Amino acid sequence: MTVLRPLPHQAPERVPSPHSDVLLLSGNLVCSNLGPAMVGGSCLYFLLVYLFASGLALASDERPSVKAAPRVVGTTESLVRVVERHETYTTGQGRCAVDVAYPEVAGLSSFETLESVNRLVQQAVMATIPESCRAPRDASPVRKGEGCADLPDPGKTDVSVGYSSGLVKDGLLSIRVLRTACTNPSLHPDERVEGLTVNLETGTTYQMADLFRPGTPWQETLTQAVREKLSATAKMGPDVTISVRRFFLKEGALVVLRPVSARALHPLEVEVPLKRLQPMLRADLPGLGAER
Repeated sequence: MTVLRPLPHQAPERVPSPHSDVLLLSGNLVCSNLGPAMVGGSCLYFLLVYLFASGLALASDERPSVKAAPRVVGTTESLVRVVERHETYTTGQGRCAVDVAYPEVAGLSSFETLESVNRLVQQAVMATIPESCRAPRDASPVRKGEGCADLPDPGKTDVSVGYSSGLVKDGLLSIRVLRTACTNPSLHPDERVEGLTVNLETGTTYQMADLFRPGTPWQETLTQAVREKLSATAKMGPDVTISVRRFFLKEGALVVLRPVSARALHPLEVEVPLKRLQPMLRADLPGLGAER
Protein backbone atom coordinates (compact mmCIF):
# COMPACT_ATOMS: atom_id res chain seq x y z
CA MET A 1 0.00 0.00 0.00
CA THR A 2 1.32 3.40 -0.93
CA VAL A 3 1.57 5.80 1.96
CA LEU A 4 1.19 9.47 1.09
CA ARG A 5 3.48 11.67 3.16
CA PRO A 6 3.15 15.42 3.42
CA LEU A 7 5.69 17.39 1.48
CA PRO A 8 8.35 19.05 3.66
CA HIS A 9 7.85 22.75 4.29
CA GLN A 10 9.80 24.85 1.84
CA ALA A 11 10.88 28.33 2.74
CA PRO A 12 10.28 31.04 0.17
CA GLU A 13 13.00 31.22 -2.43
CA ARG A 14 15.37 34.05 -1.66
CA VAL A 15 16.58 36.13 -4.55
CA PRO A 16 20.20 36.94 -3.77
CA SER A 17 21.54 40.43 -4.21
CA PRO A 18 24.01 41.30 -6.93
CA HIS A 19 26.70 41.83 -4.24
CA SER A 20 26.32 38.34 -2.80
CA ASP A 21 26.34 36.80 -6.30
CA VAL A 22 29.69 38.39 -7.07
CA LEU A 23 31.24 37.41 -3.74
CA LEU A 24 30.02 33.83 -4.00
CA LEU A 25 31.36 33.52 -7.51
CA SER A 26 34.70 34.96 -6.41
CA GLY A 27 34.89 32.55 -3.46
CA ASN A 28 34.24 29.56 -5.63
CA LEU A 29 36.93 30.63 -8.10
CA VAL A 30 39.53 31.26 -5.44
CA CYS A 31 38.89 28.05 -3.50
CA SER A 32 38.94 25.97 -6.66
CA ASN A 33 42.24 27.45 -7.87
CA LEU A 34 44.20 27.26 -4.62
CA GLY A 35 46.57 24.41 -4.09
CA PRO A 36 45.86 21.64 -1.58
CA ALA A 37 48.16 23.14 1.01
CA MET A 38 46.45 26.52 1.04
CA VAL A 39 42.85 25.55 0.58
CA GLY A 40 41.93 25.36 4.27
CA GLY A 41 43.31 28.66 5.58
CA SER A 42 42.72 30.80 2.51
CA CYS A 43 39.16 29.57 2.02
CA LEU A 44 38.35 30.13 5.66
CA TYR A 45 39.71 33.66 5.46
CA PHE A 46 37.82 34.40 2.26
CA LEU A 47 34.63 32.91 3.68
CA LEU A 48 34.79 35.30 6.63
CA VAL A 49 35.29 38.24 4.27
CA TYR A 50 32.36 37.05 2.13
CA LEU A 51 29.99 36.77 5.07
CA PHE A 52 30.97 40.21 6.38
CA ALA A 53 30.49 41.83 2.95
CA SER A 54 27.14 40.10 2.42
CA GLY A 55 25.90 41.41 5.72
CA LEU A 56 26.89 44.95 4.79
CA ALA A 57 25.16 44.66 1.42
CA LEU A 58 21.92 43.45 2.92
CA ALA A 59 21.95 46.04 5.67
CA SER A 60 22.60 48.89 3.26
CA ASP A 61 20.21 48.51 0.34
CA GLU A 62 19.19 44.89 -0.14
CA ARG A 63 16.38 42.96 1.53
CA PRO A 64 15.55 39.31 0.87
CA SER A 65 12.76 39.16 -1.71
CA VAL A 66 10.31 36.36 -2.46
CA LYS A 67 9.40 35.19 -5.92
CA ALA A 68 5.61 35.04 -6.32
CA ALA A 69 3.60 33.50 -9.10
CA PRO A 70 1.94 36.11 -11.36
CA ARG A 71 -1.68 36.83 -10.41
CA VAL A 72 -4.21 37.73 -13.06
CA VAL A 73 -6.78 40.21 -11.79
CA GLY A 74 -9.88 40.77 -13.88
CA THR A 75 -13.10 42.71 -13.47
CA THR A 76 -16.55 42.08 -14.83
CA GLU A 77 -16.12 44.96 -17.24
CA SER A 78 -12.97 43.47 -18.79
CA LEU A 79 -13.92 39.78 -18.83
CA VAL A 80 -17.66 39.58 -19.43
CA ARG A 81 -19.13 40.39 -22.82
CA VAL A 82 -22.77 40.74 -23.72
CA VAL A 83 -23.67 39.97 -27.31
CA GLU A 84 -27.06 40.25 -28.96
CA ARG A 85 -28.98 37.30 -30.34
CA HIS A 86 -31.80 37.81 -32.80
CA GLU A 87 -34.60 35.47 -33.87
CA THR A 88 -37.40 35.93 -36.35
CA TYR A 89 -40.04 33.28 -36.87
CA THR A 90 -43.76 32.68 -37.48
CA THR A 91 -46.32 30.39 -35.92
CA GLY A 92 -49.69 29.13 -37.08
CA GLN A 93 -48.83 29.43 -40.77
CA GLY A 94 -48.13 33.12 -40.45
CA ARG A 95 -50.79 33.98 -37.90
CA CYS A 96 -48.05 35.30 -35.55
CA ALA A 97 -44.87 36.98 -36.71
CA VAL A 98 -42.32 37.18 -33.89
CA ASP A 99 -39.16 39.29 -33.81
CA VAL A 100 -37.00 38.72 -30.72
CA ALA A 101 -33.72 40.29 -29.60
CA TYR A 102 -32.09 39.19 -26.36
CA PRO A 103 -28.65 39.36 -24.73
CA GLU A 104 -26.25 36.46 -24.39
CA VAL A 105 -23.37 36.50 -21.92
CA ALA A 106 -19.86 35.34 -22.82
CA GLY A 107 -16.59 35.29 -20.94
CA LEU A 108 -17.56 33.73 -17.59
CA SER A 109 -14.97 31.38 -16.11
CA SER A 110 -17.57 28.79 -15.06
CA PHE A 111 -19.22 27.00 -17.96
CA GLU A 112 -22.07 25.81 -15.73
CA THR A 113 -22.81 29.35 -14.53
CA LEU A 114 -22.57 30.65 -18.09
CA GLU A 115 -25.15 28.13 -19.30
CA SER A 116 -27.42 28.85 -16.31
CA VAL A 117 -27.32 32.63 -16.81
CA ASN A 118 -28.02 32.44 -20.54
CA ARG A 119 -30.85 29.95 -19.97
CA LEU A 120 -32.42 32.31 -17.39
CA VAL A 121 -32.17 35.24 -19.80
CA GLN A 122 -33.69 33.33 -22.70
CA GLN A 123 -36.51 31.99 -20.53
CA ALA A 124 -37.32 35.46 -19.19
CA VAL A 125 -37.45 36.87 -22.72
CA MET A 126 -39.50 34.07 -24.23
CA ALA A 127 -41.97 34.18 -21.32
CA THR A 128 -43.10 37.64 -22.45
CA ILE A 129 -44.32 36.29 -25.79
CA PRO A 130 -48.07 35.52 -25.86
CA GLU A 131 -48.56 31.80 -25.39
CA SER A 132 -50.52 31.51 -28.62
CA CYS A 133 -47.48 32.82 -30.54
CA ARG A 134 -44.77 30.65 -28.97
CA ALA A 135 -45.21 27.33 -30.78
CA PRO A 136 -45.29 25.44 -32.95
CA ARG A 137 -42.96 27.37 -35.17
CA ASP A 138 -43.38 27.17 -38.90
CA ALA A 139 -40.76 25.38 -40.93
CA SER A 140 -40.18 28.57 -42.89
CA PRO A 141 -41.41 32.14 -42.41
CA VAL A 142 -44.45 32.96 -44.51
CA ARG A 143 -44.64 36.63 -43.62
CA LYS A 144 -42.52 39.29 -42.00
CA GLY A 145 -43.80 41.11 -38.94
CA GLU A 146 -44.01 44.87 -39.31
CA GLY A 147 -44.28 45.66 -35.60
CA CYS A 148 -46.79 48.28 -34.47
CA ALA A 149 -45.95 50.91 -37.05
CA ASP A 150 -48.76 49.43 -39.12
CA LEU A 151 -51.40 46.93 -38.01
CA PRO A 152 -51.01 43.43 -39.44
CA ASP A 153 -53.66 41.85 -41.56
CA PRO A 154 -56.97 40.93 -39.87
CA GLY A 155 -56.55 37.97 -37.54
CA LYS A 156 -52.76 38.38 -37.48
CA THR A 157 -50.44 39.34 -34.61
CA ASP A 158 -47.03 41.01 -34.75
CA VAL A 159 -44.82 40.51 -31.70
CA SER A 160 -41.63 42.47 -31.09
CA VAL A 161 -39.33 41.82 -28.08
CA GLY A 162 -36.37 44.03 -27.27
CA TYR A 163 -34.14 44.62 -24.27
CA SER A 164 -31.83 47.15 -22.69
CA SER A 165 -28.85 46.37 -20.48
CA GLY A 166 -28.99 48.46 -17.34
CA LEU A 167 -25.98 47.17 -15.43
CA VAL A 168 -23.17 44.84 -16.47
CA LYS A 169 -20.53 45.21 -13.78
CA ASP A 170 -19.48 44.17 -10.27
CA GLY A 171 -20.58 40.61 -11.00
CA LEU A 172 -24.13 41.60 -11.93
CA LEU A 173 -26.20 41.56 -15.09
CA SER A 174 -29.44 43.52 -14.98
CA ILE A 175 -31.67 43.91 -18.03
CA ARG A 176 -35.08 45.22 -18.98
CA VAL A 177 -37.22 43.27 -21.46
CA LEU A 178 -40.01 45.03 -23.37
CA ARG A 179 -42.51 43.09 -25.45
CA THR A 180 -44.98 44.79 -27.78
CA ALA A 181 -47.76 42.83 -29.46
CA CYS A 182 -50.11 44.25 -32.08
CA THR A 183 -53.20 42.30 -33.09
CA ASN A 184 -55.74 43.17 -35.72
CA PRO A 185 -58.38 44.06 -34.62
CA SER A 186 -57.03 45.97 -31.59
CA LEU A 187 -57.18 49.59 -30.47
CA HIS A 188 -53.82 49.70 -28.65
CA PRO A 189 -50.64 47.64 -28.68
CA ASP A 190 -50.25 45.23 -25.79
CA GLU A 191 -47.04 45.98 -23.91
CA ARG A 192 -45.34 43.93 -21.22
CA VAL A 193 -42.17 44.92 -19.40
CA GLU A 194 -40.07 42.69 -17.16
CA GLY A 195 -36.71 42.92 -15.43
CA LEU A 196 -34.02 40.36 -14.72
CA THR A 197 -31.08 40.78 -12.35
CA VAL A 198 -28.68 37.86 -12.02
CA ASN A 199 -25.39 37.23 -10.20
CA LEU A 200 -22.76 36.33 -12.80
CA GLU A 201 -20.68 34.37 -10.30
CA THR A 202 -23.39 32.13 -8.85
CA GLY A 203 -26.23 32.33 -11.37
CA THR A 204 -28.60 33.51 -8.63
CA THR A 205 -31.50 35.73 -9.64
CA TYR A 206 -32.58 38.57 -7.37
CA GLN A 207 -36.09 39.62 -6.45
CA MET A 208 -36.78 43.13 -5.17
CA ALA A 209 -36.75 42.06 -1.51
CA ASP A 210 -33.31 40.46 -1.96
CA LEU A 211 -31.72 43.89 -2.43
CA PHE A 212 -32.63 45.16 1.05
CA ARG A 213 -31.69 44.35 4.61
CA PRO A 214 -34.40 42.43 6.47
CA GLY A 215 -36.46 44.52 8.87
CA THR A 216 -35.99 47.82 7.04
CA PRO A 217 -39.00 49.79 5.70
CA TRP A 218 -37.74 49.50 2.13
CA GLN A 219 -41.16 48.81 0.58
CA GLU A 220 -42.80 51.89 2.13
CA THR A 221 -39.81 54.10 1.27
CA LEU A 222 -39.62 52.86 -2.32
CA THR A 223 -43.39 53.15 -2.83
CA GLN A 224 -43.33 56.73 -1.57
CA ALA A 225 -40.42 57.62 -3.85
CA VAL A 226 -42.27 56.22 -6.87
CA ARG A 227 -45.48 58.03 -5.92
CA GLU A 228 -43.61 61.35 -5.67
CA LYS A 229 -42.08 60.85 -9.10
CA LEU A 230 -45.40 59.98 -10.70
CA SER A 231 -47.22 62.87 -8.99
CA ALA A 232 -44.74 65.29 -10.53
CA THR A 233 -45.77 64.26 -14.05
CA ALA A 234 -49.41 63.14 -13.75
CA LYS A 235 -52.38 63.45 -11.45
CA MET A 236 -52.21 60.76 -8.82
CA GLY A 237 -54.97 60.01 -6.35
CA PRO A 238 -54.05 58.68 -2.89
CA ASP A 239 -55.93 55.46 -3.57
CA VAL A 240 -53.86 54.55 -6.65
CA THR A 241 -52.02 51.29 -5.98
CA ILE A 242 -48.25 51.36 -6.54
CA SER A 243 -46.46 48.11 -7.34
CA VAL A 244 -42.72 47.80 -6.70
CA ARG A 245 -42.33 44.15 -7.69
CA ARG A 246 -40.68 44.49 -11.11
CA PHE A 247 -37.31 46.21 -11.40
CA PHE A 248 -33.91 46.38 -12.99
CA LEU A 249 -30.72 48.21 -12.00
CA LYS A 250 -28.98 51.02 -13.80
CA GLU A 251 -25.82 52.86 -12.84
CA GLY A 252 -26.73 54.62 -9.60
CA ALA A 253 -30.46 53.90 -9.85
CA LEU A 254 -33.10 51.29 -9.14
CA VAL A 255 -35.73 51.32 -11.87
CA VAL A 256 -39.24 50.24 -10.88
CA LEU A 257 -41.05 48.74 -13.86
CA ARG A 258 -44.79 49.09 -14.48
CA PRO A 259 -45.52 50.66 -11.07
CA VAL A 260 -49.16 51.40 -12.05
CA SER A 261 -51.37 49.07 -14.03
CA ALA A 262 -53.23 51.89 -15.85
CA ARG A 263 -51.07 51.69 -18.97
CA ALA A 264 -52.39 54.67 -20.86
CA LEU A 265 -51.91 57.13 -17.99
CA HIS A 266 -48.52 56.32 -16.49
CA PRO A 267 -45.00 55.54 -17.69
CA LEU A 268 -43.56 52.05 -17.91
CA GLU A 269 -40.73 52.79 -15.48
CA VAL A 270 -39.69 55.13 -12.68
CA GLU A 271 -36.09 55.66 -11.58
CA VAL A 272 -35.22 55.98 -7.89
CA PRO A 273 -31.63 57.01 -6.97
CA LEU A 274 -29.77 54.36 -5.01
CA LYS A 275 -28.49 57.07 -2.68
CA ARG A 276 -32.00 57.52 -1.34
CA LEU A 277 -32.22 53.81 -0.55
CA GLN A 278 -28.62 53.31 0.55
CA PRO A 279 -29.18 52.88 4.31
CA MET A 280 -31.51 49.95 3.62
CA LEU A 281 -29.54 48.19 0.85
CA ARG A 282 -27.65 45.03 1.65
CA ALA A 283 -23.92 45.67 1.86
CA ASP A 284 -22.97 42.14 0.74
CA LEU A 285 -24.61 42.35 -2.67
CA PRO A 286 -22.43 43.33 -5.65
CA GLY A 287 -23.30 46.48 -7.52
CA LEU A 288 -24.95 48.20 -4.55
CA GLY A 289 -21.86 49.64 -2.85
CA ALA A 290 -21.93 52.78 -0.74
CA GLU A 291 -20.01 54.67 -3.39
CA ARG A 292 -23.19 54.71 -5.49
